[in-house]
Amino acid sequence: DPLTDGWDGNYNGKPLPQTDYWFRINLEDGREFKSHFSLIRAW
Repeated sequence: DPLTDGWDGNYNGKPLPQTDYWFRINLEDGREFKSHFSLIRAW
């Protein structure tokens, strides 16, 4: 949502390390989407 700040980098109330994260999404039609993002904190 472009009107929100987005994800704050926390998981279960704790900040995740600044690093690269890879993920895979398996769609219901059998396709697979793979990508990654870098978590960089501004503070």
